[in-house]
Order: sequence, then C-alpha cells, then structure tokens
Amino acid sequence: MWDLAEPLHEGTRNRYRDLWQQLRKENAPLRVTDGEKLVSTPITTFDRQLTSYATNEWQKAARLVGEALASQMDDDLIQVGDIVLAARIDAIVESGDLEMQGESALEMHKSLVRLSQ
Repeated sequence: MWDLAEPLHEGTRNRYRDLWQQLRKENAPLRVTDGEKLVSTPITTFDRQLTSYATNEWQKAARLVGEALASQMDDDLIQVGDIVLAARIDAIVESGDLEMQGESALEMHKSLVRLSQ
C-alpha cells in the first residue's frame, strides 16, 4: 500500500487543514461523518437511538449497545464504539429516562436496563 501513496495537492491539503482548525475551534466531544466530511456533534448524539431500543421489559445493556452498533453495519464507517454507547446509557439512566439494575452499563452483560416506569 505504501507504493500507492501520493502527496496531497496543495489545495486539498489546505482544505483539510481548514476543516481541522474549524473542528478544533468547535471543540465538540464527538466527531462523526455526515457522509461527506467530519462534523462536530454533541455527546448526546446517540442518546435518542439508544433509548429507541429500550422497552418496558428488563434487557441487558449489551443489547442496546449491540442494536446501535448493528444499525451502523450498512455504513462504510463505524461512527461510535461500544464504550461510548455504554457510557451514554449510564448518562441516560442518570437523567431518568432509563432505569438500571446493576452498577454501570460499562458492565454490559451484567447490567439490565428498561424505560423508566
């Protein structure tokens, strides 16, 4: 693959540099692609998706994380990892939108979650 490498043209390099400066200035906790380029996004970006997989029945936190990860399988790029998603479940529990049995969604296979009753 190294043999296929080519230097970036100056215009392309400047565009990437400008985009990176913009992203650094925004200082957002996450960066995802919008299909074309990197964009800044808040830490809560995946909260609605995670909550949409929750039900009134207790289920493992790993299931919500797995559903969110599986929904990305049609994309060419994984936008977020399992640890970030599990940490967001903890935050959603803290906000009161989900209930949890267990200490943390970071222990995905031990913790149970459901929609708040």
